[in-house]
Amino acid sequence: DTTLYVVLDEAGDTDFRPFLTVVQINGLMTALREVCPNIELILSGTQLEVPTSRIDSQTEALKFRMLPWTYEVNFNALVAANNLSAVARTFLAENKFLHQLATNARCAYFLLDEVKRLSVYYKLASPTYIINAVAERYKRTNRLNNLNRPQVQSLVKGLMVELENDIKTDEWVFPDFQDYQTASLVDIHVEIRDNVVCALPDHEFPFSFSVSPAITAVLAVLMGDKESIGWDWSRFETLVALGEMFHAIKNAPRPPVDLPVSQLFGMVSCTEKFPGGPVGEVRMPVTNCKTIMVNGPASPYADIIVPYRLVQTKFSVGEGATLNLLEELDKMGLTGNEKFWKQQVMTAHFCEAWSEEPMDNVLVRLQEAVPRGRPNMHRQVHYPAPELLVAPEVTVDTTQVEKEESNAVLMLPDGVSLKAVFVTNADYFTIPAVVPNTNANVDTIIAAAKRFRPDWTKKIWEDICKEHVVTDNMTDEEKRNVLVSRKMALREDMFQHIGEDAGNSRTIRKEDVDFDGELLPDTVDLQLWQDRVKAGVEFRFVFF
Repeated sequence: DTTLYVVLDEAGDTDFRPFLTVVQINGLMTALREVCPNIELILSGTQLEVPTSRIDSQTEALKFRMLPWTYEVNFNALVAANNLSAVARTFLAENKFLHQLATNARCAYFLLDEVKRLSVYYKLASPTYIINAVAERYKRTNRLNNLNRPQVQSLVKGLMVELENDIKTDEWVFPDFQDYQTASLVDIHVEIRDNVVCALPDHEFPFSFSVSPAITAVLAVLMGDKESIGWDWSRFETLVALGEMFHAIKNAPRPPVDLPVSQLFGMVSCTEKFPGGPVGEVRMPVTNCKTIMVNGPASPYADIIVPYRLVQTKFSVGEGATLNLLEELDKMGLTGNEKFWKQQVMTAHFCEAWSEEPMDNVLVRLQEAVPRGRPNMHRQVHYPAPELLVAPEVTVDTTQVEKEESNAVLMLPDGVSLKAVFVTNADYFTIPAVVPNTNANVDTIIAAAKRFRPDWTKKIWEDICKEHVVTDNMTDEEKRNVLVSRKMALREDMFQHIGEDAGNSRTIRKEDVDFDGELLPDTVDLQLWQDRVKAGVEFRFVFF
């Protein structure tokens, strides 16, 4: 009745791979059963899933895999075993976003080692430095050290492709990674049994593989410059979403919330265009202060929605990207433009949701409505985060929204600003002049006058038309000259009330902003646009 357990440790190592075929395993087990009839084979180690993908974990071998770590259980055990100083414990308590690095075992050990180095002057230590240090050490120990930044970008691009392939079918998909580095970054939840891809017995997520928040942060740090990306708009948006995940990890939600770190930052996708709904209602996605959301394609709102950050991506195939700043601010619901009332309501509702401590994760709310499993989950758009699912929806009655002079009121916590973030892969943003040139049609110039001249009335245009009159006996050339004179008079009127600088475009370059994308002093004057957004709104310009 004795059972013999045979353990092949580090079975994912390259030296073992020639022997990890079904034929080899069956031959080994047949030979061992001559010694002991009751025998069990155990395969253990990291990066185990790819080389053992065709070995059935239910009948041929037990796979003892490395599971994701948590701060509460795994890292706290490390802390207790290493007798961390009070200084290090205080630093970890004050910088909870560092806890995300504990979701990967190797990163957790590096985090512990970096924190142990802190002295009594820990307040001078930079959490950003800790994240960068952990990322660099992970790179050196995971065979990423021989890759330059464009190659890391190519690796992440390949990862994105496999993630997208995973959601195009209702079937489980075994990722087709072409290199060891990419496979080593992911948690694979499937195996191949009789040439059919099946979920592993302990698999709980409705997708084939995922990437921990710790690895997400590492990838974001290693992304580096934009050279050699060459992606289309949708891939660029994916890359920006990854960067926003890192930003959320690096900067704790505002206001701070004391949630278990096991409720990780979630990333959800919108397959519909938001906002929507009939008159009197606004249909929008559910969110909270732990959620990064990717809006539906071509939605009349921000592309990426993060707590207190509305992100608009501007992909360009040229050196520069045109940014019609006021139009984008309208779409984000940050101005008083009544034509964008639904956007205003959506933004106001988001700010309210971000300021509250969520009772549960968006993922939990989704699981209540959708049965666990692969069917019907293919509509998700998948990013390197373990909780990316389709966003649940909610409908808001606009009559219940607090208004001030027909504008939805933004309720921001004390000391918190709402960032309008514009991200581009180009070398610079060009913001067109407030006052259009005379080549623009009259309606375009009048629309600009209405937006930027606070005391605009229809009578102003009527008086200009009375001064520059078109008569029936004029030639076509004379009539055109009068129409041009009207536009010039209207532009001159705008210059008098707004300022001569309103006729100049703005160019914002990488050197004009700080690390967070905020304009440096004495660089580009955007006061004309700042005066037209709601209180508490700030601009950020990020060059990816």
